Parts: sequence; structure tokens; C-alpha cells
Amino acid sequence: MKQEQQSDASKLERALSLSNLAIFTIELQHRRLQTAEAEDEEFIFRWMSDLEFLIIALIRLQKAAFIAASVPSVKKKINRAIAEFNQSLPDLKKMRDVIAHIDDYALNKERRTHNVGRTELQVGQWNGSIYKWIGGELDVDKAVIEAIKLFKTVCEVHDGYPSPS
Repeated sequence: MKQEQQSDASKLERALSLSNLAIFTIELQHRRLQTAEAEDEEFIFRWMSDLEFLIIALIRLQKAAFIAASVPSVKKKINRAIAEFNQSLPDLKKMRDVIAHIDDYALNKERRTHNVGRTELQVGQWNGSIYKWIGGELDVDKAVIEAIKLFKTVCEVHDGYPSPS
């Protein structure tokens, strides 16, 4: 399939649209982690599933911001916001990598990029705000705050960009 050229305005529209979906998903998962759900009696590890969905949504927001960073005139501002997001959530990428490549970790395959063994995959701690898993931790309240900051930066560069004629 031939790659079509996209305008910078089109890239920022896509980045904003994907960021919007991600931030709503992040807030949804955060809310679900703070509440009791009907299935909790039978599915005692729902919190673990919701945390995985939150981690994926956080990464989707970051990826949407990378789309915005492909626009030269806003690249510096977006990259700075992405760097702050990543520094604030240092274990996020590791958690995402293990979730995305769970089969490699479950089978202890050589291509694993993190030193995580199969016996660590289903062992985590959750105290209602901090998730400890695979040697890392994620403060979900802080993650939401950082996600909102990154989302606002994407909104700012989108809203400040000239619209196509």
C-alpha cells in the first residue's frame, strides 16, 4: 500500500482525536479502580485487568503525542511534554512491554527485553493507588495527573496551529 502524504494539520487532528480517546479511557479505568463492580465477587483479579487496560491507555496517549511530535513546528514542545510524562512514570514502558509480550515472558524466551521471569507475571500488589508489579511501580493517581498534562499539551499545539484553508 502506497503511503500518502499527510498535512501537518491532519497529523495534529489525528493526534488530538487519538489523545481524546486515550484520556477518556484513562479516566474510565482510573474510576473503575476506585469502585466496586458487579463482577468483583467472582472475578477477584478485576483490578489487575483494569490496571493493564490503564497501562495500555497511557501508552496510547503517549503514542498519540508522538504523532503530534511529527509536526516540526510543535516537535520541541511535544517532545518536552513526552519526556516529562516518561520521567514521571519510569516503570510504565516496562509494564507495557511485559503486557504486550506476555507469551515471551511466560515461556522465558531469549528475546525478552526486561529481566522478568515467568513466575513474576501474576504476582502484583495493589493498595488502591500504587500498583507494584514485575519490580516496578505505578502510582495511578500520579499517572492520571501526568496524562492530563500531556493531553493538554497536545490540545494546546492543536488549537494553536493554523487551520487549513
